Amino acid sequence: MEQFQAVRVNGAILPSQTDQNVILIGKVTETGPEYSTLQASDGAPIRVKMSAGNAYNSAYVEVVGHVYPDEAGGLYVDEFISRDLGDNFNLENYNEVVEMANGRFAHLFRDVPAAAAAAGPQQ
Repeated sequence: MEQFQAVRVNGAILPSQTDQNVILIGKVTETGPEYSTLQASDGAPIRVKMSAGNAYNSAYVEVVGHVYPDEAGGLYVDEFISRDLGDNFNLENYNEVVEMANGRFAHLFRDVPAAAAAAGPQQ
């Protein structure tokens, strides 16, 4: 069985993840019947194609999805699942986590072998 992997992204990192799974946390700035726009942790607007019948019920949401190019040459995230995070979330602090997870500490957030993850931390 293949392990599901997703990278935490902001607007600057999103283009490097085209055709990949991602985790996006943002503030809902626009919502429609099919697409919403989230303000990513670095302030960039990101379009999200919501799952059929889904609606966001808080100001901040976490979206797990897949990045696709759109017909206008931009990108959007096709949502697999989302979670409401409430109306009070510090995007600036979270952006620091995103930057670390894709930079200096990327090894802690990616490619963890299943056996190592199941074993837990070493003593």
